[in-house]
Parts: sequence; C-alpha cells; structure tokens
Amino acid sequence: MERTKLLIDTDIGDDIDDLFALYFALRKGVEIVGVTTVFKDTVQRAKMVKKLFNEFGEGYEKVPVYAGYGTPLNGVGGDKEKLCQYTPDIEQFSPDNEREEEAVDFIISACEKYGSELTIVAIGPFTNIAKAIQKKPNVFHNVSFVIMGGAFFRQYADWNVMCDVESAKIMFDNVPSLECLGADVTHKLDITDKEKAEILDYKNHGMNKAGRYVSEIFGIFTNYNRPMYLHDPLAVYFPTNREICTMEKARVEVLTEGIMRGITFNIDAYNKAYMNPYCAGYENKNRISVAKDVKKQEFTQTFMAVFKD
Repeated sequence: MERTKLLIDTDIGDDIDDLFALYFALRKGVEIVGVTTVFKDTVQRAKMVKKLFNEFGEGYEKVPVYAGYGTPLNGVGGDKEKLCQYTPDIEQFSPDNEREEEAVDFIISACEKYGSELTIVAIGPFTNIAKAIQKKPNVFHNVSFVIMGGAFFRQYADWNVMCDVESAKIMFDNVPSLECLGADVTHKLDITDKEKAEILDYKNHGMNKAGRYVSEIFGIFTNYNRPMYLHDPLAVYFPTNREICTMEKARVEVLTEGIMRGITFNIDAYNKAYMNPYCAGYENKNRISVAKDVKKQEFTQTFMAVFKD
C-alpha cells in the first residue's frame, strides 16, 4: 500500500470486520491520522481502538482516537446498554476527548489540515459525518471519501445506512466525491472455514502482538455464530488500490420514509425512471461512484497475508 492519509470513522465492536479493517491497515503501514467511533457506546469502542493500536506500537499508539456520537440524528437507537453483538470490556485506554462534539471538530480540523491528501473512510453508521456537514456544509468537498454502506445493484437496506438513515441522506446529498462500496458487493467477500481457522490459530503462534489480540477477539465473535464477511477491510484497502473494485457512476437517493426506508435507491439502474413521476427533478442529481464488483480472490489473499509472519 502507498502511504495514504486515512481518517477512519468506525463502529468497531459489533461485526468483527471493523477490527479486521484496522489491523489490516496497521499491517499494511497505512498512515492513519485519526480514528473516530460512532453508534451506541462510542467510548468503549474507542478503547478497543486504543488497545489495538497500543498492542501494535510502531507509533500508532500516538494516533488520536475520539469517541463520537452514539445516538442517531432522530434520537432513536443509541442505547449504550445494548450493543449489537460484542464489545469486550476494556478499562484502560480512554479516548482523547470528553465530549462527542470534539470528535466532529477533529474530523473538520483534519479535513482543513490535510485537504486533498486526506481520505475519509467511514465504516459505521454516518452520524459523525452528518454532524460535521451540519456544522460546516462544505467540509468534505476537498477530500477523498470512501464508505462501506448502501446497496446499489441488489437493492436492500444496508446496516450502516439503516442505523441512521437521516445521517446517510445528509452524507449522500452533500459529499460530491463519495465512493461507495455497497453491501451487495462486500457480501461477496466471505471467507472459508480454512481461512477462519488460520485467523483463530494466529493467537497461538503469531509474531505480531496486535494480531494475536485480533485472533483472540475473533474467537469471542465466533461464539455468536454470525456470518463473517470482509466488508470493512475492503474499504480501508480501496483508497490505495481502486482497481480492486469495478466502479460505476450513479445517481443515488436515500429513502427515509415508508416501507423502503433505508434503501439507497440507484436511479440510474432503474430503467423505467422516465415513467415514474416521482423521479422527476433528479435529472441533475450528482452522480457518485458505486462498486459493482470486486476481485474477490485477489483481495482475500491480500487480506489473509496479514495473518502470516
């Protein structure tokens, strides 16, 4: 990976792929200028990031980690006592802020400091991102911006969008350079039982202390019998190798009401838009980049290499 400055916004502590993504970035030597956490207990999530970075060392222990907003914009779904799947208890490694708003201020200041050198990688619900836009509407106009979220060619409500639909709409409507790796593509990135066993075994022989920690946490995650996909690792890898995905331009509307709430509607894939009166007025909507496919074998091999010494 080339040295690309990333600011990662994550809901680490639910699906294992956020933890995988951060470890992947560390092993690949990505320059991480900061991490912000989002959704529900963001402080505990930030402690997980701090723990991982301290285990890894090599200067990453100095990376700023901010606990962001836990409650979605509509005020529903931010119960900190009910994390979605798992978050191990970690007492040490407090985040670098006391107030949620400081995480948003950090995102804004990073955009101002690094400009076109910076890529925002958002791999959780988009509350912090929406808050930054509300505070400074043009904040993301001069940076690259990659998300794991939405679904554009097989239309369904993706988790990261559904957790805070209103925030997702603000982001899609206000980030002109958005590059979206939708769940309909990342769901292709399942791993085999053999690969899972290799990751689980890393805690027994791995030379990298942070990797052994990830392996141990993966062991906790497997107890929940959840399916496992490499959603978020793809998002941290994509900024340094955009050829890993086939991308297509599309006009996307986030639907916020009714039975279709949470759908990231791909207007350009809907070939009867000209017959639908509700599509009128969207002709000039900004086209963003959405993933249509991924080189699964190449990416999976690249990912699995970080669990080999």
